[in-house]
Amino acid sequence: MRPIAALAALSLLLLLPPTDARAADDGEGGGSPSSVAWLAGLPAVSDDGSTLAVANHESLGARGDERLLLDFIDVASDRLVRRIIVSDPDHPESHAGGEARARAVLGEGKWVKLRKLDAFGLEVQYREPAFAVRDTTSHADLVRKKETTWSHPAGTRCPGCDVCPAPLATLSDAWADRLHGVVLVDVSFSGGSDICWEPPDDFHAVALPPTIPHP
Repeated sequence: MRPIAALAALSLLLLLPPTDARAADDGEGGGSPSSVAWLAGLPAVSDDGSTLAVANHESLGARGDERLLLDFIDVASDRLVRRIIVSDPDHPESHAGGEARARAVLGEGKWVKLRKLDAFGLEVQYREPAFAVRDTTSHADLVRKKETTWSHPAGTRCPGCDVCPAPLATLSDAWADRLHGVVLVDVSFSGGSDICWEPPDDFHAVALPPTIPHP
């Protein structure tokens, strides 16, 4: 996540009281990221533990603009199964009412807000492509595997452009819910240039093995 986007999201969280992902309606508005109070309830996991809902602030390149997406990720397959464009500065007329649509979809189910890893005694290690989730109390690895699909290969960014090296994937942030047995990972990319710009952040769902529910 870009530093500006992260700072904006942090400021919003500090100003809003704790809430769930189905925050009270504050009017439809035009989909501006600063107006969506329901962001305080994300990221979240569905009550049955099958799906993650993520507010994805996707960078639109060197201009510093971003569009706000509501992504739904299937936990079992780690696949993006639905995306709602909440706001897009390049096409504001095409996605009017995006905020209302996002809140309507969230309102169709029950959601539990994810928390930072230390709330559950967990830590994540990621050195591309090796990934691990560790219990900080028992020091046991709950997950350890190679995630080769999280990397972006070398290649051109546009037709006729130079071949760009593979960007370096690093861990940007992570959240979890131990009761539902899931970790959400935010992977960011670095090593770009004016010609070879970095891909936007990717979000991944990681299922934890069955365990005794953590308080």
